[in-house]
Amino acid sequence: MTNQQHAMADQDLVAGQHPDLPAADEAVFFAAEEEAAPQQSEAEPWKILIVDDEEGIHSVTRIALDDVLFQGRRLLFLSAFNFAEAIIALAANPDIAVLLLDVVMEEDDTGLKLVKYIRDELGNHMIRIVLRTGQPGMVPEKDVVIKYQINDYKTKSDLTYQKLFTTVVSLLRSYQDLENLKHSNRRLREESEKRQQALEKIEHKTRAFERFIPRNFLQHLGKDEIENLNYGDATVQPMTILFSDIRNFTNLSESMSHLQNFSFINNYLKFVGPMIQKHGGFIDKFIGDCIMALFSAQDGDRGCGAIGAAIEMMQILKIYNGYRKNSGYRPIRVGIGIHMGLVYLGTVGFEERMDTTVVGDAVNLASRLESLTKHYGISVAISHSAKAAIEPGKGYRLREIDTVRVKGKMDPVTIWEVFDGADESWVSQLEQALPQYNEGLRWYKERQWQKAEAVFADLDRHLVEDPVSHIYLERCRRFIQERPDDGWDGVTQL
Repeated sequence: MTNQQHAMADQDLVAGQHPDLPAADEAVFFAAEEEAAPQQSEAEPWKILIVDDEEGIHSVTRIALDDVLFQGRRLLFLSAFNFAEAIIALAANPDIAVLLLDVVMEEDDTGLKLVKYIRDELGNHMIRIVLRTGQPGMVPEKDVVIKYQINDYKTKSDLTYQKLFTTVVSLLRSYQDLENLKHSNRRLREESEKRQQALEKIEHKTRAFERFIPRNFLQHLGKDEIENLNYGDATVQPMTILFSDIRNFTNLSESMSHLQNFSFINNYLKFVGPMIQKHGGFIDKFIGDCIMALFSAQDGDRGCGAIGAAIEMMQILKIYNGYRKNSGYRPIRVGIGIHMGLVYLGTVGFEERMDTTVVGDAVNLASRLESLTKHYGISVAISHSAKAAIEPGKGYRLREIDTVRVKGKMDPVTIWEVFDGADESWVSQLEQALPQYNEGLRWYKERQWQKAEAVFADLDRHLVEDPVSHIYLERCRRFIQERPDDGWDGVTQL
């Protein structure tokens, strides 16, 4: 289309279509007239970008839509006459609502290139784009609508005032709907983020609480969250109880400052504590250097989790002692007692201050077993009930130590040593000597003191580091000198 034809189309757009517009023969006046500044209103105006290489199109469009008011907001017109100016206008005004775009400018497809730039490069899918062409044959409407993300296609000769008004208003309404949707999505995202942050805070608090009250404890009480824990909640369940204690900790701590004591205990617990969790247990409490842990017998554990944890605790202790030795510190020894039985789990205290705890005869016996490891010079002691619950085929290396009547209990308890996890050389020696040891123990129980004394004397010579063989040797020699009364049943009174 020639410039003369464009001018005629501009006149058709204006003449007779709006009462405030000049007649067709006054079209030249629009080109000479300075653009009036858009009227301001309290609300932000709708931004309309006109991209066309003919100045008359800009003037006519402005005049035709100058008094349009939509949703209480006027129109603010921006102009660009080529691709580069359009890019600058888009960058400076990301909130442009409608783009009235010519197709043929510097090149035959300049407008189409600008559409792809807006949609693909800028990623702007909000702006409503109307292609206006004076040469429809060069850009067939069907092809353009399918290939390009435009919102309307008009020929300049058809775009009268009323059609231009209808097109712009409908696109402003569409843009407003997108804006509302965008704001709604933003609010939803913000609300979702707030909810997520609130959940994260709750989760953070829950994790913080779990450092003091294990989730396992709550689950055994039938509680999902610590907030549901009430004063007086309690239950009775079969559990395997593990007590662990550092040997001669009092003497060790006297050589350290208060801070060094805390540092030492925390370093030690950092090594051995995870072994309990690894085998399905949870730590109920720390009592100084002592650990009290629980393993649920209802979960099919059969005591093996506690024994497995004890073995790995002894193995990790060797690594920990290696670090201590390299740092110039003395190695430490640990005693572990394990017993299975009914325990009472619940809360104790009063409304203003309460704590979770586990009480019962089974707890006391597990603690006694841990203490007995000092007397017999062993590392891991388990009760007969814990041994009886071991799943067949586990293959733990065990040695019967003694049958004792511990403080506070009338019924005797048979103690077994688990010597897995000790130094391999010692495990090998003890395993080879185990048949001889069992023979000596049998003679001892049958009151055959001389035979038992001969066996344990031989073991005492070969197992120099075994206090148990030496204890039985001393007992046999004492019983040979002073035989016990006829009521002796082989139970050691402690």
